[in-house]
Amino acid sequence: MPDEVKERFQRGLEDQVDTKHYWLASRAHVKQRMMQSTRWTEGCIVGPCLAEVRAQTGAELVLLAALTGSGTSFGYVVTLVRTDSGRVLQQESDRCERLPPSTRR
Repeated sequence: MPDEVKERFQRGLEDQVDTKHYWLASRAHVKQRMMQSTRWTEGCIVGPCLAEVRAQTGAELVLLAALTGSGTSFGYVVTLVRTDSGRVLQQESDRCERLPPSTRR
């Protein structure tokens, strides 16, 4: 995915987060914090290994987002995970088929 699409997607997520209770750290910020850990293995997305994310960042929850695209369509999967247990709390996914300009109404 182009960086522009990723950034737009993150802004869309930020607009939907209850900022009175939560905030979204950028991927770069989290990665920087995790590089300080000798116990972190990149690629951990669920399970007990997320306890180290909590230790390094103080985050109680992790929001994972995956984007895919092909041709004129794209899809996403957004997953909310607890860092103390590594358990998935909720997951949503969807696809968007973008119609070519000649077929739009």
